[in-house]
Amino acid sequence: MKNVFKLMMVLMLLSVALVSCTKDSVTKKSEIVYNSTSYELSKGYLESDGQTSSTSGIYYYVLMLTSKNVTVDIANLQFGGTGNGLIFELFTSSSTDISDGTYNFESTNAINTFDLGLVIMDYDWTTLKKSAIGARITSGTVKVAKSGTNYEVTLDATVTGGSKVTAYYNGTLVKY
Repeated sequence: MKNVFKLMMVLMLLSVALVSCTKDSVTKKSEIVYNSTSYELSKGYLESDGQTSSTSGIYYYVLMLTSKNVTVDIANLQFGGTGNGLIFELFTSSSTDISDGTYNFESTNAINTFDLGLVIMDYDWTTLKKSAIGARITSGTVKVAKSGTNYEVTLDATVTGGSKVTAYYNGTLVKY
């Protein structure tokens, strides 16, 4: 009888411990995933290219996300280092910043679309020569969510040749 009581106490303590445990929050990594390989992202840049010449009220921005070893001299628009990156040309109705929302890949230059998408890994940015992997996006979506000065960018796309690429970035953007 004592063993049954002990067993019941142990089971009851375990059940209380399991119920009181909460899942640790999972922090998503800022990264590109291409062909099942992860490439880090740590910096972001946003260039305002102004209003489109074809349609008033539509503004376009170049969004560039890079790894830590890529350097950008904003004043002289010079790049350096070797690393990874994503480059998008996004179209929005805002003249001051990219808008929250989903941007679909299209060549129409309409609001909430993007028509240029490049995925670059292990790239020599100093000489602008590709040393490893680079591909053009042919379809997909870019989702943007802002909170203050923080941007959350999510990519789900297909590149030339049919490979899938996903990416996630959470951080600030240097604007120029």
